[in-house]
Amino acid sequence: MAFCICHISALEFWRSLSDFERSRLYNAGALKRTTIPPFGFSFQKESVNAEDVLSDTSCLARSAPLGMSVAAEEICRDIHSFAGALRHPLHVLVSAGAYRRKGEDLRFHVHEGDYASGSFFRVGDIYVVSPELAFVQYARDASLVDLLRVGAELTGSYAALLRTPEEAEGADVLGFRKGELVTTLARLRAYVKRASREHGIKRARVALRYLPEGCASPMESVLFLLLSLPCAYGGYGLPRPEVNYRISVPDDRRGAMGRSCFICDLYWPQARLCVEYDSNMFHTGAQRIARDSARRNALALKGITVVSVTGNQIMDRVEMDRAAYLIAKKLGFRPSAYCGDFPERQAGLRTALLLSK
Repeated sequence: MAFCICHISALEFWRSLSDFERSRLYNAGALKRTTIPPFGFSFQKESVNAEDVLSDTSCLARSAPLGMSVAAEEICRDIHSFAGALRHPLHVLVSAGAYRRKGEDLRFHVHEGDYASGSFFRVGDIYVVSPELAFVQYARDASLVDLLRVGAELTGSYAALLRTPEEAEGADVLGFRKGELVTTLARLRAYVKRASREHGIKRARVALRYLPEGCASPMESVLFLLLSLPCAYGGYGLPRPEVNYRISVPDDRRGAMGRSCFICDLYWPQARLCVEYDSNMFHTGAQRIARDSARRNALALKGITVVSVTGNQIMDRVEMDRAAYLIAKKLGFRPSAYCGDFPERQAGLRTALLLSK
């Protein structure tokens, strides 16, 4: 019998695994999406496409005799070198209640049914549920907004720094490190379609309607969701923008600009509108200000309007309202009438999105 890291612990594993370790394990041929369940499960009969394999590690598994007491530290030991420490309790998946073990720092999840293909990864004797299954498992107990926050990170090119509510209080931006996408919207949609009997699948389907892909920072994800989520969830209900959209620089301007293209954080092609999140971390200093001004001018020459939104605006309801109404006007979009408790819903949405955990 083998243990398998799942649920919240699996999400922490995928979120904390560095690109270096991911590449190292992949290049060594140690990364494999397993078609054989780690503890006697049977997959639904469906071919597994080798091209769909992620360049990431797998899951944690360790054999243990029946009746043996298992400590979370023992299970964590093998994965510490890959992804760092995982928080307790450690969530572990087993195929039957009889396989549960004693351990104050362990939380067991029993699943006796079939799994869709692509549900597990393996590195040697280590197993972890795939990012797609972890997303569905998280959907079972998470709110829709929390699921969107976590999903945006899995499909974004960043990893948010985990912190407590006390650490998050008063912060105007979310800490993060750059990274590669853990999964994609296409992989999530394909897995959700295959795993129709999993708990949490209904909420996962709803989340996929609104989930962005390719955001480069947590605050870009927050801005995307604030602007595009329906009013019923506290968003402004604007049309869904493209994320990190490439705009080519004219050939005769490439030398002066020192680049061949610009990347717009959020972009509406039909309206030729670019919305940028301006962070104090990346948009201060005379040199940076001059570069941003030149960038806006170059985009203006292509008929593209640039609107900037800062962290302070996002944190201030009145300022965020003004920014959203300006963007809506540029889009020629007329928001539907907001519900009476919209300010409360918007405040709840902002709080949930800004609390990294």
